[in-house]
Amino acid sequence: MSVNFTVNEGKTSYTVTSGSTNLLSAGQTSYYDVVSGVGAGGTNYPSVDLTGSNGVASGVIVSASVYSGGAVVAANGTISGGTAYSGGAFVAANQGVAYDTVIASSGLLTVGKIQGYDGDPGKAIDPHVLAGGTAVVGGGFTAKGVTFSGAGVISGGTFDLGSVEDITSAGTNIGSLFGGTQILSAGGTSLSDIFSGGTQLISGVNGGGYASGSIVSSGGKVDVYSAGILSAGTAAAGGTIMVE
Repeated sequence: MSVNFTVNEGKTSYTVTSGSTNLLSAGQTSYYDVVSGVGAGGTNYPSVDLTGSNGVASGVIVSASVYSGGAVVAANGTISGGTAYSGGAFVAANQGVAYDTVIASSGLLTVGKIQGYDGDPGKAIDPHVLAGGTAVVGGGFTAKGVTFSGAGVISGGTFDLGSVEDITSAGTNIGSLFGGTQILSAGGTSLSDIFSGGTQLISGVNGGGYASGSIVSSGGKVDVYSAGILSAGTAAAGGTIMVE
């Protein structure tokens, strides 16, 4: 296991590898951390850079780079900027907030509430999910060895062509722009999202998803399946709304 730190121009940076966990203390800020699963890392035993835990407000991780087998986690703490590359993940949970993150191809953004936690869920604000990247909001799934029970919010995101967002179990997206695909199921909610060349799939799985105020234009498409709900959707020039 390995956690190393350096100080450059008064800014502390951590390198977290080999399945290690680095926990920032309250009020601490780190810059340009590098997190990867070199050695003992991997999907269910990642290297973790963690800010905040157990309901205690904590530090800030700024402009981290996350590689395969690594995860940067805000659980009551804050993530500001940074990029998750192939096999790497940003996680916003348990009142944690992730601002302005970039999710590259095969990278992951996970937003929600960790099973057993009774407080508010995490939030991701203004993420940019590139082609091949994935965002998962809500619960009923396990990511990087952690089980999520539900909720979570993404707002103001940009989802490029070839990206995917999966919203379930009381997860919500608000006011994002899609060239990629959004999938709503099992109580997932979309509010005022825009699909310009992108696709919204409102599934009927496990009670179905719900969308309100969707705007679809310029080659975009909204598909509403049985038990899915679309309220006040708008098809502008070049957009299509279909009820299956």
